[in-house]
Order: sequence, then structure tokens, then C-alpha cells
Amino acid sequence: MIDAGLLLAMMVGVAAAAFVVARSPTFWFGLGRVIFSAAMPKILRAFKPRNMTKEEKDQILTGQDPFSGRLNGRRKGW
Repeated sequence: MIDAGLLLAMMVGVAAAAFVVARSPTFWFGLGRVIFSAAMPKILRAFKPRNMTKEEKDQILTGQDPFSGRLNGRRKGW
């Protein structure tokens, strides 16, 4: 019985969301564009190549992993 109630509540929620989106699609497309344009600098920064230090370049040339000393994307000691 509880499972049927949860399924019914979920279906009502999905139908309500579909109704709201279908009722004003320009708002949702505009909102998506604003959110995407606000997030674009961070997205581009994440994929932009960064300048490596001479030490890191030397480690690459000798076959060592220059990023092995990092913890969660940061250098040790930072």
C-alpha cells in the first residue's frame, strides 16, 4: 500500500513538473542559458591547460609522474 502511494506521489510530481515546463518553456530555456553562461568561466578554467613548472616538465621528460605529490588537486604544503 505504501509503495503504491509513493508511486502515485512520484507520478503526480513528474506530471506537475512537466506541466510547469510546458506552460512556460521560454522561462526555462532562458534560465538554463543564464546558468550555463554563469558557469562557463569555471568550466573553461577547468579544461584550460595550466603552466607547468620546470621541475614538473623535467619529471615528465624522465618518465616520472609530476602530479603524484598532490593531494586533492593541490600541491603538498599549500
